[in-house]
Formats: sequence, C-alpha cells, structure tokens
Amino acid sequence: MTRLAHLFPSMKDAPGVEPWDVDRFLGWACDARSDVTGVGFHVVRFLLQVWGCRTSWRDVATSQGLDGSHLEPFNVVQACATWDEAHRLAFLSWVEVPFYSFNGRGRSAGSPVER
Repeated sequence: MTRLAHLFPSMKDAPGVEPWDVDRFLGWACDARSDVTGVGFHVVRFLLQVWGCRTSWRDVATSQGLDGSHLEPFNVVQACATWDEAHRLAFLSWVEVPFYSFNGRGRSAGSPVER
C-alpha cells in the first residue's frame, strides 16, 4: 500500500502512508486541519477502496468519532475528471496490474506493489 500511495503526488507526505497504517491514514483524511485537497480526497477514497473494498469507510470513520462525511465510495469518473496527468498515470499503473484487499488480506493479479 505504501508503494501504491507514493505513486500519487498528493500522498507524498500523508500520515499513515509509510509505513501503511490505515487508522492513522483515515484519521488524517478526516481531520479538517489536514492538507487533503479535492484531488487528494479522490486518492484517499481510492486507497481505502483498495485496502478494504467491502468496507464502508464512512461507517468506520464515524465509529472512531471522525467526520467521514466525504468518504463516499470511490468514483473513477469523478476522480479522472479531477486528477491531473500524474494522478491519472498513478491510477492507471494500478489498473494494469491490480491488487485489492478484503480487510487487509491482499489478493493480487501479480502486482509488484507491496501490500
């Protein structure tokens, strides 16, 4: 997940990315004082979807006392309409060789991205 997150310029210094710590990452993403931008919100949604594709991240945030109102499911059309070329290319690198996780247990189609 760390290597995947680092492909996105807006996640370069995001807390919880290195090492990957989904609770810390979620806390940062839901903190009104964080520097998450509109571009970054789509990356956050994407990374959380990859990490737990069957998880309602809004519900997880709420259960942790966080404001997860912006944690709607990832929408590829909205994301690609918002992202710049670097973010779209990062996403496409995952599309070429995807991996996904069911609650942190990775499944892969041979991805070189470490989980």
